[in-house]
Amino acid sequence: MAIQPYENHNYWEVVMRLFLNTEPLPNKKSEGGVFYTILVGVPMEILVEKTGLSVAEAKAMKVTYEVHAEKVSTWAKAFRKAQAKGRKLVLDADDIVITNPKLETYVTKTGQTVSCHKASVWTVGDGKLSLSGGTIKLSDELQDLLEEDEDDDTL
Repeated sequence: MAIQPYENHNYWEVVMRLFLNTEPLPNKKSEGGVFYTILVGVPMEILVEKTGLSVAEAKAMKVTYEVHAEKVSTWAKAFRKAQAKGRKLVLDADDIVITNPKLETYVTKTGQTVSCHKASVWTVGDGKLSLSGGTIKLSDELQDLLEEDEDDDTL
């Protein structure tokens, strides 16, 4: 969840932020066909609040976001470009809905049996695909101050 100024008003809006951890991955439907999902990270406090799970259960939870087939190449390209720049692709929205978590058991590649909760998420209203993990920029005023006298270490 991020707090951002709302346009030019004197109040702040709370924005839900999903962190996209994978490119869209194909999944087979039981009746045939394919759909695509992205494994997403949801801030812990939101997972606990919206699912009712404990913190320990929420930490092990897998949350996916479904991508429409016609948008898969755009999302995949955006993910790869962000990753190449050392950035994280994020989806910001006014609110999100998380389905009821289901406990699932599966076997890992190493043969270990693991149980975890699994759920899907989608945005309410329009979402905005963006980047996180950018650089910090200095204001012109601070840059001028720093350049004034580099020998003076008063900061």
